[in-house]
Amino acid sequence: MFIQAIIFAIIIGYILKGRMKNFEAVDIKGLYAVTFSFILQFIVIMLIRKGFLQSHGIIYILHLFMYILLFYFVYINKQYLYIVIMGVGFLLNALPIFFNGGLMPVDVQACRSIGLIVDVTKLGMYKVLNSGTRLWFLSDIIPKNFITKEVISIGDLVIAIGLMLFMINIMLKKNNKNLKTE
Repeated sequence: MFIQAIIFAIIIGYILKGRMKNFEAVDIKGLYAVTFSFILQFIVIMLIRKGFLQSHGIIYILHLFMYILLFYFVYINKQYLYIVIMGVGFLLNALPIFFNGGLMPVDVQACRSIGLIVDVTKLGMYKVLNSGTRLWFLSDIIPKNFITKEVISIGDLVIAIGLMLFMINIMLKKNNKNLKTE
């Protein structure tokens, strides 16, 4: 979903006569934290899918580490409004994960509604949403059947919107200090 958000942001930025060159002037700190977080998530998901990692305790700790990295990135870039908005999305995703044992609950009915017939427990870092799920409304409950089929959360939407607004505004600004909240 986030790759799609980046592509749409670039397209919209160009339609609005923005320039990719403007990214050179932006002083974003700690991109390594985000990069490492997503690489770690990818590795953990692959280990779960291959059956090498099954302990929910270890998955919980790894998820915690990933979110610490993401919140660190937001904190050191808090002067950028749209990064703070992405941080709100990260928080909205972290809450159901950590209130449900370190796994993101997924609504199986939402999966079926868009033709996804999958065992979410085998996808890695997910569990089936049920009557005992805490903060179910922040879980992956929104079926998305545009370009790709997936079930997303409110947090995912907030992250994607923040990311798109950040990128579009960078492309449109000659002086990117206008992106800052100060």
